[in-house]
Amino acid sequence: RRVLFRSRRGYAIDNAEHEDFIHCIAAPISGPGGVLAAASLSVPTFLADLDTLLSLLPDLLTATEKASIECGAPTPRKDSR
Repeated sequence: RRVLFRSRRGYAIDNAEHEDFIHCIAAPISGPGGVLAAASLSVPTFLADLDTLLSLLPDLLTATEKASIECGAPTPRKDSR
């Protein structure tokens, strides 16, 4: 329940909430009718802390935006973030 996507934020964070040894970030991949899938990055807490994982968020959002466009989602406005 805590890992639901936040519409304003556009991504989800699991800060060792589901499993106490793993951090995860995820972002939706959309198509013309809405969310089709999601992409996520997960890492064990002993390898990287949450801040390190969050440093990869821009790359994840770029990848999911490109995938969404390929799936037919409307092109996002530049000022939407």
